[in-house]
Amino acid sequence: MRRICPRFRLRWTLSLLFVLTVFFRSGTANAQQYSGDLEYTDTGWFVTPRFGMSMVLGDYSQALDNGSVYRLEVGRNMDGLGYGVMAQGTLHNGAHYEEQAAAGCFTQGTCIQGDTMIYKLGGLARYILVYQTFRVIAQAAVGVAPIPLLMDEKYFEEEVVAAGWEGNRPTVHDEMHLFTNAGVIVEYPMEGMGVAPQLSVETSYITGFGAGAEVLFGFNATF
Repeated sequence: MRRICPRFRLRWTLSLLFVLTVFFRSGTANAQQYSGDLEYTDTGWFVTPRFGMSMVLGDYSQALDNGSVYRLEVGRNMDGLGYGVMAQGTLHNGAHYEEQAAAGCFTQGTCIQGDTMIYKLGGLARYILVYQTFRVIAQAAVGVAPIPLLMDEKYFEEEVVAAGWEGNRPTVHDEMHLFTNAGVIVEYPMEGMGVAPQLSVETSYITGFGAGAEVLFGFNATF
């Protein structure tokens, strides 16, 4: 239950800058080969694995650092519209329970286990436009978002809650949460590759937890 160190943050930043550089350079080079008018995408199935960074923006932002996101989307596009399902896991490094207690988490209602995994499983819908090689996708998703307790239950109840948080057990790990995501995806279909790199920026809200934001990079395969 340690906080992310500065060196880890630096690696995250450098990795994101590298991905952005490759993404936009490949898209710019590819765009020089094409020209076209505004049109809709073709009909087809899609599979999109994504990875990236998640930021907690709500009440738990003091306890949880930026996290790693891994997501898989599967669905179908139909004349500019799309639908499908998504499964996602996000791991956040968190403050030790004693640090949270010192900050008064049990009086603010923001106590949470240290390192925390947030799952999301739901359905998605998208609206897609294509201009030259750029695909701009507006996407939204809704579903369930469990935040399970990763600690041993007995240790959590006796050592963390009873001794550290004065008996104030948080409900964030006991409840089933709902989530909604919304964001914009920019995609560069590349000739002869069969897959298209994507970059997305999304915001999210989880009931009983709060708001967040995600920056994701992925590859979209259509067939």
